[in-house]
Amino acid sequence: MARGYSRDLRERLLQALASGLSAVEIARTTGGSPSSLRRWKQKQAAGVALDPGTSPGGPRKITTDDEHALRA
Repeated sequence: MARGYSRDLRERLLQALASGLSAVEIARTTGGSPSSLRRWKQKQAAGVALDPGTSPGGPRKITTDDEHALRA
């Protein structure tokens, strides 16, 4: 499963966008998407943290006790 870009990378990509590079150009270079850059820019303008979110999914099916027993 893919993980989100780090906050540091998001901030650096937004700095590149602010310096005049286009979203398409940045996306092509980094392998990201222009829509992500636009979304991050909106979040930054609204004062929302740029930290990556958590992945959706249910709770763990194996408890920590069961995990220890399974490893043994």
